[in-house]
Amino acid sequence: MNGRVIRPLLPFSREQIKNYAIDTQLAWREDSSNSSNKYQRNQLRNQILPLLHDVLPQLKTHFAQSLEYLKGSQDMVDDAVLRFRESVIKNTPTGIKINVSQIKNFTNPQAYLYEVVKAYGFHNMIDVMNVVDGQSGKRMVTDEYVLFKDREAVFIEKKTSLVSINQSIDHNNETYHFYGSSMEIEEFVVDDALDIVTQNSDKNILYLDADIVNYPLRLRNWGKGDRIKPLGMKGSKLVSDVLTDSKVSFIAKEKIVVLTWEDEILWVVGIRSSRHGKVTSSTNRLLKLTYII
Repeated sequence: MNGRVIRPLLPFSREQIKNYAIDTQLAWREDSSNSSNKYQRNQLRNQILPLLHDVLPQLKTHFAQSLEYLKGSQDMVDDAVLRFRESVIKNTPTGIKINVSQIKNFTNPQAYLYEVVKAYGFHNMIDVMNVVDGQSGKRMVTDEYVLFKDREAVFIEKKTSLVSINQSIDHNNETYHFYGSSMEIEEFVVDDALDIVTQNSDKNILYLDADIVNYPLRLRNWGKGDRIKPLGMKGSKLVSDVLTDSKVSFIAKEKIVVLTWEDEILWVVGIRSSRHGKVTSSTNRLLKLTYII
């Protein structure tokens, strides 16, 4: 069956099946709800179809053939939607990403898009297309999902309810957990700290001069107005601008945390580090923080 339901009697009318059962003396049971027009399917079967058969008597003769044609048409639609998905949609860790520019390559992109977004509860295609054609940041939501525009892509992601993060980091050789991720803290005495940092460049690892930065450190959610003094730059920069420059979606921004020491933001975790506490050629003790997604 290949996972599909087989309906061998579908080509036959109710009248044909009933006559066959009478002729062969087959007993059958009929659900009493079939006679009730309370259900829409019964209204169609008991009221609409008889009228159609009166007006179009050939309908009964060609009904099975029409169903086959409709099934073939549905198969064609399914194949086209599959090609659409493969061309314009990528899975993300939290949902899907839809390439807006590639949508325009399809005839009637709205119809294709509907076949995708309806599974997430988005049925009003006027509103959906307003997001697709709108500015970055435009969005719409259902009870479970959010659909939003971010630059040249539209994302659909599951809504989450997150607890606030505000953790004190007081000891090395420990692991701290947040939002399904973690951070490991290690401390080393080294001969050539600068060489170690240079040889092990990774956005998910932060090295600090342990003689400059002391415990306690703190992990917390970033906030409006937060500023960092980025390594390699003069002055400071809004964390919100750092996230925008790094193309972090507004849903992903909710899970962004910063590492702080006193009033300084040392690290927009996994994205950008500060020049405060940076490792130099005179550094003897290294503090290594590893962000594990």
